Amino acid sequence: MWRCKIYDNASKKVFDEIFQIFKYLRVLDLSCIEITELSSSIGNLKFLRYLDLSWTNIEVVPDSVSSLYFLQTLKLEGCENLKELPRELRALRNLKHLHIDCSGTWSKMLKAIGRLNSLRTLQIFKVGEDREGGIVELQRLNLLQGRLAIYNLKNVRDVSEAKEANLVAKKDLHSLELNWNYDEEDDESGKDTVLEGLQPHPNLEKVWITNFRGVKFPNWIVNNFKLPNLVEIYLEECNRCEEVPMFGGLPSLKLLHIHGMKAVRRLGMLSETNDTYSTGKGLAVFPSLKELSISWISNLEEWEDPAVASFPCLEELTITMCPKLRTMPTLFTSLKILQVESSNGTAVSSIVSKLTTLTSLSIKDCSELTFLPRKILRKNNHLQNLEIHNCLNFQTFLEDGEEEMEFVNNDYLTSFSIEYCPILISVPDLQGLSSLRSITISYCKAMQCLSEGFQTLNVIEDLTISNCPKLQITPGLFPSLKKLLIEETNGGVLSSITNKLTSLTSLSIRGISDLIHLPHGLLETNKLLQKFKIWNCPNLQGFLPNVEGMQVHTSLKILKVTDCRNLRSLNLPSFKNLQKLKLGSFSEDLSYYPLWSFNFQENLFYLQRLEIRGWSRLELLPEQAQHLIELRHLIIKDFYSLVDLPEWFGKLVSLERLVIVRCENLKELPEAR
Repeated sequence: MWRCKIYDNASKKVFDEIFQIFKYLRVLDLSCIEITELSSSIGNLKFLRYLDLSWTNIEVVPDSVSSLYFLQTLKLEGCENLKELPRELRALRNLKHLHIDCSGTWSKMLKAIGRLNSLRTLQIFKVGEDREGGIVELQRLNLLQGRLAIYNLKNVRDVSEAKEANLVAKKDLHSLELNWNYDEEDDESGKDTVLEGLQPHPNLEKVWITNFRGVKFPNWIVNNFKLPNLVEIYLEECNRCEEVPMFGGLPSLKLLHIHGMKAVRRLGMLSETNDTYSTGKGLAVFPSLKELSISWISNLEEWEDPAVASFPCLEELTITMCPKLRTMPTLFTSLKILQVESSNGTAVSSIVSKLTTLTSLSIKDCSELTFLPRKILRKNNHLQNLEIHNCLNFQTFLEDGEEEMEFVNNDYLTSFSIEYCPILISVPDLQGLSSLRSITISYCKAMQCLSEGFQTLNVIEDLTISNCPKLQITPGLFPSLKKLLIEETNGGVLSSITNKLTSLTSLSIRGISDLIHLPHGLLETNKLLQKFKIWNCPNLQGFLPNVEGMQVHTSLKILKVTDCRNLRSLNLPSFKNLQKLKLGSFSEDLSYYPLWSFNFQENLFYLQRLEIRGWSRLELLPEQAQHLIELRHLIIKDFYSLVDLPEWFGKLVSLERLVIVRCENLKELPEAR
């Protein structure tokens, strides 16, 4: 046998027997089993080529692995308990692939790993404090390919030592991560130039630079011609750098991510070393860039608008935590997704006013934002999603002179969300947005009305209104609703919205303090309703004035009625196909559970899950529950006076899961039958 895969844990003795009997194994896969140690007898497998210990609980790889002279692949990914690597692997001259990541607490690399001249895969290298195990170990590993992440670069003393890694000779590396892993107390003096000695081969496609503490980046980064094949660049937490390298001349760059550079105050577009653009030859800056992310640059004030064409292919722009940014480019001819969070409102308004190609716009936590131009709805004809969240001073969508009377014609906008805008009085006129399907209005405390244009939006299917206590809505405004969520709003809004509705499939009601009864006809007319939830309505007394003669509701599958402290009766119709039911707690005055009067066995035959919450006066579980013979999951909560479970409990023959919470006086369970 040449190949062996073990799917479950086994004792050391079993492993010893396997390693003794199958001496000619070529492939051994022990991944994803709960072993904590590996028998040293694995050294008997002299012909082993492939060993996978990934995602195990192993703590130490035995030194006997060093005698597996023909081993070509060793995998140790996801070993969270791994404390140390084998001390001696220098004899494994045939090892080509060492798969290891940052899982576990191991801190030292393999001793003399630099002698493994055949190594092609080395995902992580942690620089040791001593020369043996230092960055010089990488010097002769010039066959490395794919991705390499170098950690603990703080242990590299100077630029000459950094050059010993010989990264410039590793032509098959496509992705390189350089991480200094500095702690606050680390001495950073004299190490600003280390990055200069880590110049990679021009074939590199992706580079990460994290926690670099130098003031300036070296020439091989600044000069766009040194790395002409770069596709992705990540600069993170380089907090002492005062300038961001300008990569505008990189012809293949598609993604640029800049995060956490506190000393940067200005972003320029043109590099002084980039002759092509500094002499104004007219070529575009960032000709291939598709995604740009700028985040947590807390002192950034200016993002220079270049004098030449820029970002012709940029499709996604994210700006996060740049509160001082006031000026930035405004011409992005291909931008589809714009996300702005915790940044200056002036910059937001200026950029969105010029955009015409957006498909998604998200603005969050921009407290200085007071208005947005309404023309973003008119000019961005393919805008699909618009979200405004937690903009405390946002007041309106502003018209511009002659544009005030222009008609918005957008056949693509499907989702509109505005939340946590406390001084916003009304939602802008959305007339002409014929494809709008989903609207969310939440925590707009001052909002009083919706615009007249909503009367034309008769295809809205999903509506959420939450915490808008002053809002008034014209009855029958949303005739096509399928999903409705109303929270912490006045009961008049619920009545107005549900007036004449017949197509609801999901209805959720929470925290409406003035709700006493459900609006007349709500359940009777919505025959397609599949999910109905109502909770935390303290004055709710009942659902229907009279259920006699009402037809059985066959579509409802999920019902939740909880925390309605004045509710004394569940005067609801029969739900023939109900699968999940959650009830309680109700009026504290009741000493019984207010369930339906109909036959449970006939009308709740398909019920699979039941959760019931009690209150202080209840001493017994509702007897009707004994007829739920198909019940699989039962959750019992807050029956504080319950002492024993009833004898009929044994009739629940299909029960698979029982959960009992806060029933502290419960003493005995019924005997099994």
